Amino acid sequence: MMRRVAFTLLGCFVLTTLFSLPEVNAKDTATAQDGPTIVVDARGKVIGSFAFVGRASLPSSSVLHQIEDTWFLLPFSSKGFASTAATVLYSGDKCTGKAYVAARPDDVAVVPGSAGSAGIANGILYYAGANSVTSTAKLHLKSQRILNPQGQSVCGRIFYLPPFVGEMKTFELSKLGFVIPFTLREYEPTSPGVRSSKEK
Repeated sequence: MMRRVAFTLLGCFVLTTLFSLPEVNAKDTATAQDGPTIVVDARGKVIGSFAFVGRASLPSSSVLHQIEDTWFLLPFSSKGFASTAATVLYSGDKCTGKAYVAARPDDVAVVPGSAGSAGIANGILYYAGANSVTSTAKLHLKSQRILNPQGQSVCGRIFYLPPFVGEMKTFELSKLGFVIPFTLREYEPTSPGVRSSKEK
């Protein structure tokens, strides 16, 4: 019950954030928020809106960023995006066949490292394709691969079968082109179409 309440509160926060985003040029591949705090890279390029998401043994700082039509709250520190570990489920024995990742179809934004909905291993984001989410009751999944934050993995039997999964998709976060260190800034809109920010 508490977890459901937590995700409901998170969804409300993200909805408020998404609908308050000002227009940004597509070439920026980032989103600025008309609000108090944003995350920028070493060149001052906006990565996205800052969010606080509590995770055990992981950075609680997250940044809202869109990747291939899906919104993510990506954990980060000044050293860049943080890895969380990942779990991939397979239709065949010994981690063969079609690969799937756990999905939460009702979430407004995906939170890597939270309830197994997605994961980051060695800088690679593993997530469920939005258009392929289905109930595991319709599938016969047989094995799983667990990747640690460094990308090392082990294959074995499935310990927990999530209610929903989607076909696995991956994205190398370094391709976003952001340069460390990441820092927080106060976003201060000056006029329509113009962005300015003041470093904290």
